This record gives sequence, structure tokens and C-alpha cells, in this order.
Amino acid sequence: IIDYLYWDEIKMDFIHNSNNIGSSLKSKIEREIEVLFNLYVLSDQFLLERLKNLCEFKLANLVNLKNVVEIFGFSHE
Repeated sequence: IIDYLYWDEIKMDFIHNSNNIGSSLKSKIEREIEVLFNLYVLSDQFLLERLKNLCEFKLANLVNLKNVVEIFGFSHE
């Protein structure tokens, strides 16, 4: 959220540059989706409509056959 407040964009550099053990279990797309889900919830709680829209746009671009059910389930909640 702080990156968004300063630069008006969602920065995902920390996901793509992480080399810890837990990150090897999930693909980069799965980690990015997880972060976007959490960021979406927080932006809704803080009434940051533009950030919510950015999360929705990024999530829409990440949809594929493997994760469509997960994303659909989140959107239903």
C-alpha cells in the first residue's frame, strides 16, 4: 500500500526477486495472485478505490486455466 501511495502503481518486485525457501514451493504467478488478493482486501478496507481497480486489472491479466477457480472463488467471497 505504501508503494501505491507514493508511486500510484502496484510494485511486485519483491515477489520476483525473492529467493527464500517458501517461495520455491509456489510459482511466481501464484504468489503474485496471493499478494493481489490481500492487497485488494486492504484497499477495500481503506477505501482506496483506484488501488482496488488496479488489483482487479492485474488479477484479470493473470487468469489462466490453472487458477481460474481460485480467482473465481475469491471474487465470489
